[in-house]
Amino acid sequence: MNNKLILMNNKEIIGQFLTMFPMIIGVSGLYYIVAGGLNIPLISPLLRYLIVLFLIIMIITVLYGLWIRNDDQPVAILDEKGIWMSRHGLIYWDEIKDVVIYHGPSPEIRLVGIWLNDPANISRQSTFSGKMELFWPKIFSYPHITISNITTDVDEVVRFAQSHLSKRI
Repeated sequence: MNNKLILMNNKEIIGQFLTMFPMIIGVSGLYYIVAGGLNIPLISPLLRYLIVLFLIIMIITVLYGLWIRNDDQPVAILDEKGIWMSRHGLIYWDEIKDVVIYHGPSPEIRLVGIWLNDPANISRQSTFSGKMELFWPKIFSYPHITISNITTDVDEVVRFAQSHLSKRI
């Protein structure tokens, strides 16, 4: 069995954009419903500007994720010590509760979901974007860390991780 699994970015930008497209359409639809539905003279213009600002920030975030990132750097490296990610550093297997297949907004979007024993401990060693990634699962119930858009099959990654998690018991 290979003792290291290197996960690289999938460079199909069109496929990445299509996974974000429903969210963009949903937010722009929300803009028309909320801004068009409110006819209060003082609140309506302010609300419209806030929604447009939110939409612009979301589009910049998507563009940053698609085009500005470094595609030559691995997303994650799994080995006998744990999982290394550029945003979180090395996360030892003892700090990981479970690694599962997580379904995104639609069933065909499959992600590697990582549940941590103590997210606050990992947050201390994470970059700012890593801290933000660990913040949102506190509000919503999805894994602490998700790995998406990789060239390696999600099933293979989860099997590899599960084999190392079972060794620690």
